[in-house]
Amino acid sequence: MDSTRAKQDTTLSKLQQKKARIIERARALDKEMRARQNAMAKADRKLDTRRKIIVGAVMLARVKSGQLNHERFRQMLDEALTHPDQRALFDLLPKAEPHGSSAAVPGAPEAPSGDPGPASDRITA
Repeated sequence: MDSTRAKQDTTLSKLQQKKARIIERARALDKEMRARQNAMAKADRKLDTRRKIIVGAVMLARVKSGQLNHERFRQMLDEALTHPDQRALFDLLPKAEPHGSSAAVPGAPEAPSGDPGPASDRITA
């Protein structure tokens, strides 16, 4: 009977080792899968950035050639850009703070509205 018990223990031990190898392989496959997903996401971001650069170049070329009105283009930028750093790239005035915003300082003069002046002509292709 001890011999049967020893065989069962040996079989159980071998199965536990096999299970450990399978678990380790599954971990390695998960790591490889995450790496491939990350690489695909990086490639997608790269393509998206390239598309944006090309679209921007096309728009700037149309402004430069007169196919797109310069003021209409500035209006599109003014409507679309909200982040101060992005607006500064195109010499756009900062967006007014919404009413009731804690960022407004009571009694402080408001920024002038309208044409920001000659700097608005700096958009180039």
